[in-house]
Amino acid sequence: MPIENLLIPIQRNDAAPRHKQIIAEFVRLIDHGALKPFCSILATRTMAAHLGVNRSTFYQAYQGLIAMGYFDARPGSDTRVCKRPETMTSGSAESTGITTS
Repeated sequence: MPIENLLIPIQRNDAAPRHKQIIAEFVRLIDHGALKPFCSILATRTMAAHLGVNRSTFYQAYQGLIAMGYFDARPGSDTRVCKRPETMTSGSAESTGITTS
């Protein structure tokens, strides 16, 4: 599924910060196979506009997903979804303290 077609719900009145909601949704999509390994992620400005959030909000989520091993970012190249080892995919959101419900 092209990333442009993904619907990532942002609950504006939720107590959870928006960047954590974005992280949780990407974790869920990747762990459940909706986003495949090596899928290219749009630029942060483009993704922020697509999600209807400030660029700094998406950038926080982006950095969190890189730190968690879900995204691979290399200078001069696209950011891509990382290949997840099977042992990491089960329960990975729970191990970070992020709820995906």
